[in-house]
Amino acid sequence: MDKKQVYCRYCGRLIDEDAPFCTYCGKEQNGNTKPNSIWNTLYCLFQKIYSKIPTIKFKSNGTTGNYIKKWLKRIIVLVVVLIVIWLIVLLCFWLYGSHLASEWTKEDKRREAIALKDINRANVIARELFKESAENAHLYNQLCWKECDFNHIERGLVILRNAAEKGNADAQFTLGAIYAGCRYDAKEPYFKDENDKYAHTMLGGRIDLKRAAYWYTLAANQGHGSALNNLGNAYRKGAGVERNYVKATELIRKAAEQGDPYAQLNYGDMFRDGEVCFRVVTDSIKGNAIFIEVKPNRRISLAKEWWAKALKNGNEKAKERLEQVYE
Repeated sequence: MDKKQVYCRYCGRLIDEDAPFCTYCGKEQNGNTKPNSIWNTLYCLFQKIYSKIPTIKFKSNGTTGNYIKKWLKRIIVLVVVLIVIWLIVLLCFWLYGSHLASEWTKEDKRREAIALKDINRANVIARELFKESAENAHLYNQLCWKECDFNHIERGLVILRNAAEKGNADAQFTLGAIYAGCRYDAKEPYFKDENDKYAHTMLGGRIDLKRAAYWYTLAANQGHGSALNNLGNAYRKGAGVERNYVKATELIRKAAEQGDPYAQLNYGDMFRDGEVCFRVVTDSIKGNAIFIEVKPNRRISLAKEWWAKALKNGNEKAKERLEQVYE
């Protein structure tokens, strides 16, 4: 009579029910080889399926298994080689980026030292730093992220302040323009609207027209054309200073006569709008003066004259003014 067989709880092969040890794996069966739960049943089934795999390999004389093993080894080696090559490439890019960042930092510090020493070059160098920041010129992001250890905006503003406080007119004008809302930290400089409650300057604070007028005044006193024009516009609009058409006329006229195309455009606009007002001294001892406005029949002809000069000097907005007049 055949003995009842059960599965070995370790290797999954059939053994006699009362066998104390498995005849295949040699492990003790503890006198109870019957599966006592569904988990034991599943485990034994898994062991049975797993035990058949070597038999299949044996029947195929090991050819399939050896072939698979050989190609697995080749694939693993290839993957490892590719990973190593990729890591080497990344390391090369990282080293190259670090080298560039180091060179950029050295160059920026060199230019900063020059600008702090020679205030006549400060404005140009500061604007170069602003432009480089806006264009990410000192950023290397080819497979790695490396940038120079130099804050272009912060250091550029330090350079401007140093030169402006020492009397450089160009730096004074640029600093005034920044307080007025001009952003040089962009690819193209632009003005923020002072009425915008979210508008902030490059300095981090709100637009400050009084400080802008202060720096414009210092630069205008040295005959800086753009500062004369901007300060004249400030008096014309009452931006940071008390509105005064006489001072506006004097300042913008002076800048226009120096050949500033923006001042020439504004001077023409003032003639068109009847804002031009001259102060004529009648008694230099007593300080008496009279204020003369331009007659209406002369305004447009003078406006066209100054717009034509502005257009000749490259201000394209003057073309629109002239076209509107001739329509």
